[in-house]
Amino acid sequence: MKPGTPFRLIAPGKLILIGEYAVLDGSRGVVMAVDRYVSTTMCEKIDSNKQGLVSFARRVGAQFLAADASNQGYQADSSEFFQHGVKLGLGSSAAVTVGAVASVFHEHGFDIENDTVRQDIWKAAHQAHCVFQGVRGSGIDLAASIFGDFIVLERGQASDIPVFTRMEMPRRLKQIFFWTGRSASTPELLGLVNLYKSRDPQGYSKITSEMSALTGQFIDACGTDNSETLLAVVERYAELMNRLGRLSSAPIVTEQMRTIFKTIQAVGGAAKPSGAGGGDFIVAFLPGDADLKRLLRETKSVDMLPVRLRPDRRGVHVTAA
Repeated sequence: MKPGTPFRLIAPGKLILIGEYAVLDGSRGVVMAVDRYVSTTMCEKIDSNKQGLVSFARRVGAQFLAADASNQGYQADSSEFFQHGVKLGLGSSAAVTVGAVASVFHEHGFDIENDTVRQDIWKAAHQAHCVFQGVRGSGIDLAASIFGDFIVLERGQASDIPVFTRMEMPRRLKQIFFWTGRSASTPELLGLVNLYKSRDPQGYSKITSEMSALTGQFIDACGTDNSETLLAVVERYAELMNRLGRLSSAPIVTEQMRTIFKTIQAVGGAAKPSGAGGGDFIVAFLPGDADLKRLLRETKSVDMLPVRLRPDRRGVHVTAA
């Protein structure tokens, strides 16, 4: 793209497949970039309700590069992350942050599709996102938006930069994503879980240690296309998220979710909340011979709607405006 050409930043959303909560303490997490996009463009009039985050993230990106952000206004369109006026829970704020930070990198001549550059975009975006939200997250949602594809994030120690690894999902299992019809507040749920962690660090550690082990088994099962192990891992992870919710008084697994989990198990599959829980999405893994008509009929009766989502393989990128 020629210098000075008007441009648009495209950043995908995400769904976490496994690793919730434990990833905050250094466990690996697996995330899928999805084909819902935030579009960030130059504008003359600032009228976006996301503009505060856009401006803040651009300032953080400029500070990271020890450079100046242009005075040109930017706005982010995250309308694809809403359905019937309700936020879907696909990481819209993370995608807005990534698009805003990447716009500064692009302005200064960096190739934002280069993986080394993308690691720096993650550093700046993670700082901006955590400060703006007031909660220090793992940055796994940012990783999906930046790198695209299916990504394993391994944080190590909190001060370390994560390792980002691409992976593939088992070919013998179908994935279906169900929207609960309600949005959830990740900062609120994390706050309740952190209070439980402070009250009972040993109990919390026992749960997240098993979550960490299960995430490793999930990754191994994907690598060997072991459907049976993966389904057992997903079912157990859902049980642990439910237990963590009960102990912390956080509504991580709702009654609506429990109902659909049983329905999915009845057709030979397994499911769990995606992300912090409390609403938004669940991710279901189903064998090829599962009775999908029965599943869709019964999930409709509890207002759980399947949403067609495909992997985004590209991650954040620039197009002409």
